[in-house]
Amino acid sequence: MKVDSERSLLNLEAYVKNAQDGEAVKQSQRQEQERASATEQVKLSDTARDIQKIREIVDATPEIRADKVGHFKREIEAGNYSVNGDKVAEKMLRESLVDAFI
Repeated sequence: MKVDSERSLLNLEAYVKNAQDGEAVKQSQRQEQERASATEQVKLSDTARDIQKIREIVDATPEIRADKVGHFKREIEAGNYSVNGDKVAEKMLRESLVDAFI
């Protein structure tokens, strides 16, 4: 079998050129990604910032307010606390209507 050295050389040159072109494309893509990541920014709207602040406040607020619990406990023990049934019923209905619409 005879190997044509000129043909082999042309094939080798074409292979090397393709490899170099491929590497240049990859490098160009990497540079583009680096530029894009350097300029990407996240901007929150005023509403999103307000929601974030509210969420932080809610998370920082204890679920059980010991000061209020203590106050009502003392009032009940002293016999000074009375429940207004009409107000309780009104609040229950209001909350139930709000829940139905939300």
